[in-house]
Parts: sequence; structure tokens; C-alpha cells
Amino acid sequence: MGRTDSHPTEKSKEMQVKTQLWKIKLWKIWYLINIPIMAFLDSNAVIPENLQFTKFMLEGYIEQFHDFLCANPPKWLKIMTLFEIFFQLPVAVYCLYQLLNLSSSKAVKKTLAKVDFLSRLYALNVISTTAFCIYYVWAFGYYPDHVDVSLSYPHKAALTMVYAPYVLVTTLFFV
Repeated sequence: MGRTDSHPTEKSKEMQVKTQLWKIKLWKIWYLINIPIMAFLDSNAVIPENLQFTKFMLEGYIEQFHDFLCANPPKWLKIMTLFEIFFQLPVAVYCLYQLLNLSSSKAVKKTLAKVDFLSRLYALNVISTTAFCIYYVWAFGYYPDHVDVSLSYPHKAALTMVYAPYVLVTTLFFV
């Protein structure tokens, strides 16, 4: 008769650890990249023009990708941006801080559980808001300097490719 232990085997424990390690790396890389994007680029939608120190970078992006949402942010996008600044940004900073200081944490499992929970909330917000933006691009996309001219299919596709990683990568936060 074969053994029927209810305990995970050493191999499955090792798999769980490896899975956790890839997720920790993903979180770190994602937050390291996106904290500056949120703080210095996305925030331009809601901060006064005289405080937009990175507007020149945003203007280049708008010109290259015809991102009418960044060029002329509608009220709903400004509300989403405020939520991004006051929820997503602090969560990202907190999670990154916790992940970078994980080795000094006395309760690694508890810390990872908090980071996992907060990262899932973060991801849910990113996925839902970005998916709506992608829908809006396809339904109402126009050229920033010609509001009466619809974006061409290739320009809608290019803009979608800019937004899509936000949906696809953060979906991995639920794995």
C-alpha cells in the first residue's frame, strides 16, 4: 500500500516557496517601476499646471501614442487619478517598503499576507480602471488635437498596447 500523508511533500513545499519568490520579485519590480509613473506622470491629470514638472515627458508620450485621455482628461479619469494617488500610490509604497525590508521582518508570513492582500486590492483597482480606459479608447478614441477625428485602428491598437500590461501583469497578483 502506498503512503497517504495529508501533509504536503517536500517537493510541493519547495514549489510553494518558489512560487512565492517569483511573486515577491514581480511585486518589487512592478512597484519600483510604477511608483514614479504614478507620482510624476499620472498625477499630471489632477495637479495644477504650474506644478507639473514632468509635463514635457507626458507631452512626448501624448504625441507618440495619441493618448487623448492624458491630453484632455475627462472628469471620470481625474476621479480615478485621485484614487490612484490616494490609494494605489500609498499601497505601492507600503508594499515595496515591506518587501525590501522582508529579511528584517520578524513575521515574514504575516508581512507577506498583508502585502498579498493589499496587492490584490491594488490590482483590482488597476485592472478595473485600466480596462475601462481601454474600452473608452475603442469606443470614443480621438486625436488629442482634433477632437472631431476618431483614432485610426492602428493608433487605437498602439494605445491599447500601452495600457494592456497594466491589466495583464496585475492579473498575476491573483495567482
